[in-house]
Amino acid sequence: MRRIACGFVVAVLLSVGWLACGGSSMPTTPTPTSTTPTVTAVAVTGAAASAGATAQFTATASLSNSTTQNVTSQATWASSSTAVATVSSAGLVSSVAAGDADIRATFQSVAGTLHITVTAPPVTPNVTSVTVTGSAPSSIGGTSQLTATASLSNGSTQNITSQASWQSSDTRVVTVSSSGIVTGIGAGQADVSATYQTVTGSLHLTAAAPTPTPTVTGVSVSGNAPNVGASAQFTATASLSNGTSQNVTSQASWQSSASSIATVSGSGVVTGVAAGDVDITAVYQGFTGRLRIRPLYAEPRLPNRTARGSDFICSLDDIVHPASCINSSFGNATALCVDGARSCSSSNTGTCSTHGGVQCWVCPGAPGTVCP
Repeated sequence: MRRIACGFVVAVLLSVGWLACGGSSMPTTPTPTSTTPTVTAVAVTGAAASAGATAQFTATASLSNSTTQNVTSQATWASSSTAVATVSSAGLVSSVAAGDADIRATFQSVAGTLHITVTAPPVTPNVTSVTVTGSAPSSIGGTSQLTATASLSNGSTQNITSQASWQSSDTRVVTVSSSGIVTGIGAGQADVSATYQTVTGSLHLTAAAPTPTPTVTGVSVSGNAPNVGASAQFTATASLSNGTSQNVTSQASWQSSASSIATVSGSGVVTGVAAGDVDITAVYQGFTGRLRIRPLYAEPRLPNRTARGSDFICSLDDIVHPASCINSSFGNATALCVDGARSCSSSNTGTCSTHGGVQCWVCPGAPGTVCP
């Protein structure tokens, strides 16, 4: 046991002595170090504006790790000719005058440059004249649209109706709105002007007096008398103060002087009721037109006649009175009455006495006019 313990102690002492002399039990691994990418180039992009305008330029850095970075706000900006263009710290390029300049952006000691050419600003053409076109309103209270056109120094024209300043020389004749609409106020003459960019054009207008509304001077009625039992359209015509006429049939008030002879509707349709004279009147705006008519019975159809010596036979449809005459033979008493009735009787006594008398006799040799 004493021999084993002594061996252990010797081993420990040897181990401690080796460590004290700088020995190590195992090798160590080196710690890696990170590398920050560096700027390899700077590119400037943008388009120059014409003189008097501005444009935003951009600076982009290319890095050693093959990536890019927008460094517009970090870069230092400069212009090679501030008489042509200036540049702000944020890369905003202001064009000053026509010419060439280099715009430079520097970032981390690396610079990029863009050559630009500034052009002169476009020339705005001047207004050389203003023309106003249109016509006066056709009536008092009426309106019309005027147009203002500007002629420019470059030979072109421009509609400036909505931009011009409008004015009337006499608002008692016409007024004009800001958009060139003219309103007639009264009869007379006035100049309407339009001003644009200190240049004025005008149009002379003549507003006529309003045309008076014509008045009715008379009314006339026209139409043909209908037969008894028939109807006809009558017409009412108004004569006007301007020498014209107007059909007022549907507006007039119609009346018959004797509705037992003829009636008239509100639209001027006259219907014959019986033979006789009657006045048909039409009233319009206090004026009355009148037409006297005489409705008649329709041209009567003569009785059918069959010659048998001096006798004639009245057929059933020809008999009006008396009914007892049907199919009887008669002589000289067969007649056509004034009102269109037919009369058959054995003698001429009382023939057609209630039908206006005898118009003509059917039989030849009768005591009076013989029917044809």
